[in-house]
Amino acid sequence: MDEIKHIFLINAHSVKGKRKEWLKKNIISVCEQHAVDYEMYDTNETDDIGRYAAAEKNQNHQQKILRFYACGGDGTLHQVANAVFGDSSAQVATIPLGTGNDFVKSFTNYEYFMDIGRQIRGKATEIDVITHGEKIAVNMVNIGFDCMVVAKTQQTKKWPFIKGPAAYLAAVALVLKEMPLSKQQVFLDGERVPQETFLLTAIANGSYCGGGFNAASKAILNDGYLDVLLVDPINRRKFLSLVGMYKKGTLLDSERVEEVLRFQRCRKVEIISEEPSLFCSDGEIFSFQKDVFQIAHKAVSFAVPEGCRFKNQQ
Repeated sequence: MDEIKHIFLINAHSVKGKRKEWLKKNIISVCEQHAVDYEMYDTNETDDIGRYAAAEKNQNHQQKILRFYACGGDGTLHQVANAVFGDSSAQVATIPLGTGNDFVKSFTNYEYFMDIGRQIRGKATEIDVITHGEKIAVNMVNIGFDCMVVAKTQQTKKWPFIKGPAAYLAAVALVLKEMPLSKQQVFLDGERVPQETFLLTAIANGSYCGGGFNAASKAILNDGYLDVLLVDPINRRKFLSLVGMYKKGTLLDSERVEEVLRFQRCRKVEIISEEPSLFCSDGEIFSFQKDVFQIAHKAVSFAVPEGCRFKNQQ
């Protein structure tokens, strides 16, 4: 069996104080107990984590497999995955210590992602990712309402006494006042969608977004397809009547689904926005007016903790 070097990349912007002390102590204790090769690196700059991971994968590690643990939120995972994408000798892992931690919710027993021992003993499996330009998304791309929620969350998580998923819920309340709409042309595998105005667009690899909304409840991480949700412009009353099902993941199986959205699986999505707009990729916000999102099948080696598996198994 190939030897693995375990590299823990700690986003100190997300992981602070006692939680950071706990994490470092556990990493040292468990890695020494398992007698594995490891190192830790932490920084307040998420971009620096990506640069460090990219530099490490280019070093001579004597044929060892490098397993990079993104210790932070989905944005930290995004940075690490982008840094090592395309390197067959690199594995990506995550210890979810951010605000939403949505990607890991696509796995059973996702609390095991916090168990360093199970992480060390975990096995890597190949997962799909979403490409856009020179970047990739591991979990989901969101445009419109959901993207605005992520943007507002940057504000709400700074409010006193607002932590974790509560920051997302507070942001949802703020965006509900605006109910922003996106005007865009959408092409699914080259076929144009007749509609051009949407409340939100979700292009999914994983199932969850927004701090626990099971929006793309049928998504499979290794099936070679994007799960696309195009939500119609609806009023607040209808939104509030359906948001519970949207959060629980039951909307796509509901008789009411055709009232509010188009759901389709495809391999390529092209979007042309009427004016400069924003999209959110794994919690990171980008500007665009025209972009193409495609599935890259089994393109990243992702380390799954012992005792976890895909919820939607393929």
